[in-house]
Amino acid sequence: MQGEIHDLIDAQIGRKVRERRLLLGLSQRDLASSLGISAQQMAKYENGTSSFSAGRLYQVATRLNVPMASLFAGVGSDPHETAADPSTSEGEVSHGLFELVRTYSSLPDADVQSAVRDLLRALAGRERAPENDDIADG
Repeated sequence: MQGEIHDLIDAQIGRKVRERRLLLGLSQRDLASSLGISAQQMAKYENGTSSFSAGRLYQVATRLNVPMASLFAGVGSDPHETAADPSTSEGEVSHGLFELVRTYSSLPDADVQSAVRDLLRALAGRERAPENDDIADG
């Protein structure tokens, strides 16, 4: 039982690392190279078949620009109970959503980002929110 819990935690942390890496548009090879490890080892970390040491996890969090604690958020709970979106398996965020966020983040200015938000709201059938909504949307 104890081994199963450790395996679950390793898999959940690996999944969070993978999601953040994809969000930043990094390949496994890019992240691994910046850490001085092989892409194969990075794959093992992300798949949960290898455990991160505390030092390595700190390096990963630093490289991914996230607080180390964020990689532990929700860890240890049943992934089926904490699924963020029922349309994705085990709470994983879809690749399409990562691509959307990456593309949105690369837009040239706030006016273009605002226009994209308006378009998405229209496509989703949602009316435009009040002007101060732009602050909340980032």
